[in-house]
Amino acid sequence: MAKQTPFQKFEALAQQLIEGSFNRFLGGGLALSEVATELARVAESQAVVGVVPCQYEIRVNPAAFDQMVQTEPDAVAQLTAYLQTFVRQAELSLSGAAHLTLVADPAIAPHALLVAVVETERPSPEAATQIRQQVDAAEMFAADIAALDAYLIIDGQRHVPLTKPVTSLGRHIDNDVVLDAPTVSRQHAQIRWRYGRFILYDVSNRGRTQVNNQTINETVLKSGDVISLSDVKLIYGEGESQPRPRPRPASNLNDETQIRPPANL
Repeated sequence: MAKQTPFQKFEALAQQLIEGSFNRFLGGGLALSEVATELARVAESQAVVGVVPCQYEIRVNPAAFDQMVQTEPDAVAQLTAYLQTFVRQAELSLSGAAHLTLVADPAIAPHALLVAVVETERPSPEAATQIRQQVDAAEMFAADIAALDAYLIIDGQRHVPLTKPVTSLGRHIDNDVVLDAPTVSRQHAQIRWRYGRFILYDVSNRGRTQVNNQTINETVLKSGDVISLSDVKLIYGEGESQPRPRPRPASNLNDETQIRPPANL
């Protein structure tokens, strides 16, 4: 059996948790399993040094909202319990008490949904302590990241080492890697440390992020992968990011050997 990639392990865990009672339909043709999968995906993608946000909005079309409230009044409670289970089994932790809100949003098309993180102004004392512990644990990640020795080569010239758990890429100057190209989104992509590997996430939601000519939403990066952010090309590499010392020419070595005195003199 082929070894699963880190992201495949995440997908398998999410699928395992939503089997059984989650395989039923809510209002508007949405399956509860679809909502659970999207919730897990958003939570995992937003994790920073092992901590995921605790508050989310689940936005659906108003017609679907009305049907869900009538047919599945306990759906939010079930999804909250699912989020807690998923986070625990994925060896992550929540920044506070899990809280989900169902929202009727006219901008959402029928049969569609959007899971959005709700930003909180300040964490609770317990959450702050937990986050502090996770930030301290980042030192261990730093050692693993340094051992991987990953880097990006941008447009064949610019060398950028990947030394942090999260690296943002885009046109805006607030990004870790600023790409000065009009076709690149202000916040275009993120490279996140997950399960001992770097994973590329498209955050532009425009379908203009590719790896090896394949459009992606998220994918585990492998050394030699060619990343396309619109028309900007990047190469992902691991190891040997520092140039090796150049060996001396063989002719010089021979000359040096010839002038050494014999060993028996």
